[in-house]
Amino acid sequence: MQADCVRFLVCPVCRRPLATAGAALRCDNGHAFDVAREGYANLLLTRRRRARMVGDTAAMVAARAAFLARGHYARLADAAADLVLRHLRDRGAAAGCVLEPGCGTGYYLGRLRERLLAEGVPPPCLFGTDVSKHAVRRAAGAHPEASFLVADTRTGIPLADHAAVALLDVFAPRDAAEFARLLAPGGLLVVVTPGPAHLAELAARVGLLGIQPEKQRAVADGLAPWFRPLEARRLRYATELGGAEAAELARMGPSARHLTPAALAAAGRLDRLEVTADFHLGAYAATQGPPGG
Repeated sequence: MQADCVRFLVCPVCRRPLATAGAALRCDNGHAFDVAREGYANLLLTRRRRARMVGDTAAMVAARAAFLARGHYARLADAAADLVLRHLRDRGAAAGCVLEPGCGTGYYLGRLRERLLAEGVPPPCLFGTDVSKHAVRRAAGAHPEASFLVADTRTGIPLADHAAVALLDVFAPRDAAEFARLLAPGGLLVVVTPGPAHLAELAARVGLLGIQPEKQRAVADGLAPWFRPLEARRLRYATELGGAEAAELARMGPSARHLTPAALAAAGRLDRLEVTADFHLGAYAATQGPPGG
């Protein structure tokens, strides 16, 4: 947890500002939350856990970390980072933070920081949140220069109103009203979703879950009326997988909860398979705050 970034945090119980108190975060109403030795904090209240809320397992997180480290999604990470980089340059000195809800292992946030440094742009405070403690623990260990929290987008992220100058959502759940609350005026929302051809070749071999029809229309409808589109880009390229990489892909996403052990083993036995990486990147600006906000 970056000490100078704690100023953006609010107590998930009473919404008062949090401050560092030894190895904990504490508000002036006395609510306290331990900071783990890996540097992250769990700010997800037990009573606010949704009945069907299931975060990624340790095995899913390990598979994702291994796959992303191979660089197959580096072009996607750089394309998303470029949108944020351009926004921060246009905006000038950033008084707020950059947030990635549903950050997983922190891969995209880490690539963003590297891109900013390479271009001579001082990185603002970087926050990643995820409902999976396994993911947040790994992210905090891999990217100590950012701040990570166990939190759920749909029950509220413990950051102050309008704290973020940019939000980066990569394959993660979206809550338009919560995003509008978090974004500062003139802030940027970048949303990445899979395109219709994404991993189609592997899906045909092992039975990965399909892409929702009319996915992009559903995303736009879900973000309205709080956001208006600024820019849309499709990124599509071929990448070659070996058996280990195919198995990691199958095990790292929601398909892992549905595939049989035989299907997962079949993925690992693949020799070489060329698959399509197909992504939609959308940039959005907030049109108004959340209802009642």
